[in-house]
Amino acid sequence: MSSPSVTVDSLPEARVQGPFDTHLLVAFDVRPGRLVADVRYALRNDGQVPLIVFDRGTVHGADIGQQTLGGVGVPMQESTGEDVTLVHAAMPLPDPSPTSPPTPLGVELAPGASLAAQFQVMLQGPSLPKRLRWCVGVMPFDEKLLSSPLQTKDGLVWTASFESAERQERLCTPWYDTVNTRFEGS
Repeated sequence: MSSPSVTVDSLPEARVQGPFDTHLLVAFDVRPGRLVADVRYALRNDGQVPLIVFDRGTVHGADIGQQTLGGVGVPMQESTGEDVTLVHAAMPLPDPSPTSPPTPLGVELAPGASLAAQFQVMLQGPSLPKRLRWCVGVMPFDEKLLSSPLQTKDGLVWTASFESAERQERLCTPWYDTVNTRFEGS
């Protein structure tokens, strides 16, 4: 297995083997007294087919200036008790459909290629969660579900149909213990 590389400056890191022959190296920087999570990651496609990685947010997010088109989007936060999961993924069309639906954006990742990126997110709630993890949606490239490719400094970004939400698989980090500042199992 070849490993993706990312500079993590002695931050706690985790390596994850995921669906479609993907390999993820991720580092979290979460500090007490600060409701911010800094996440750095490198994702490598060791498979034989191109993939779409749904870490680029939505068309609506780019249109309203919440993110830069082509840059990493703002993750959703799913809370369960004292645990929080940060999620970058294609989501199904909400019902009822809003005027400006959150159409997913994904970056293409060729076979043998790596993608290195980072994002920062303000954590919701009055205090740090006890545990934190990050999940990203990944699916094989399917031209029937993708349109409007745009070359960006970070790669070729595609607009995805809402059907992509059913076709993707989530690649998730282990839980990160914010008190002991380490990933579970490390």
